[in-house]
Amino acid sequence: MAKPLRIALTKGRLEKDTVGLLERLGYDCTAVREKGRRLILPIPDGNMEVVLAKANDVITYVEHGVCDMGVVGKDTIIEMLAGEKARINTGTFSNDMTTFATKDDVLTLLVHLGYLTYDNEKETVEIPNREVSQEYVNAISTMDWTEVIQSINASRKLLEALWDMDSEKVANGIEQAHKEISILEYNDENSLSCAVNLAFYFAREYYTIIREMPGGRGFADICMIPRKIHLDKPAVMIELKWDKSAEGAIQQIKNKEYIDALKDYQGDLLLAGINYDKKTKKHSCIIEKWNL
Repeated sequence: MAKPLRIALTKGRLEKDTVGLLERLGYDCTAVREKGRRLILPIPDGNMEVVLAKANDVITYVEHGVCDMGVVGKDTIIEMLAGEKARINTGTFSNDMTTFATKDDVLTLLVHLGYLTYDNEKETVEIPNREVSQEYVNAISTMDWTEVIQSINASRKLLEALWDMDSEKVANGIEQAHKEISILEYNDENSLSCAVNLAFYFAREYYTIIREMPGGRGFADICMIPRKIHLDKPAVMIELKWDKSAEGAIQQIKNKEYIDALKDYQGDLLLAGINYDKKTKKHSCIIEKWNL
């Protein structure tokens, strides 16, 4: 028998979608669904093997020949649209417009074209400004990138729920965003911060967003300050908690006087406390209006 085709598969939603597709094609994926602690999962009737991994590891496995092919989503694009940075290896780039062996080659080309900014020290890339970010959204809207467009539309609704002070909708929106971002696995408050930042991508249309903003006796996790043309919108200060309580998050904003950072701001201010409960795997949210 020929050597099995080894597929590196991103854990989470993409894993479920890919397994479902293979089963609809008639393959027996029982071993993948009941994986236990095994690292290599056979699909015997298709002469295939599956290795489950995080998205970045999927790419590494394929690059180094550990796996024959990989299945990844568009998480890197979603993350960068939300202001996150992505690690890349520029060393494999062939310096032409036609040879692209890896995702890093494509990102490196975008650096050369001016569509991404490269940090040489940290070896990361990011979208340089809001105008370029909008160009990515425009380009995506003409392609079959349904999941990215859905994430952007969900982010718009999430922001509207925040303005309406609808705590339940905000908690549910962040929950959905976390489920859709297969690369992100919660393990601390920092990963919660990343999920919230991604979920509020659309807020960049209206706000300058500052993470870890100094104020009072500490740092506010996320602060959204309205742009000059959107001063009718409230400023927002968000405090995050990991396996504690949304009430405690709101109280920390007040007790540590983070609001002092916005003492010269003349508009409305919303305070939001968001918590992720590790046991129930649920998000909770409390939103209050604060008079400066």
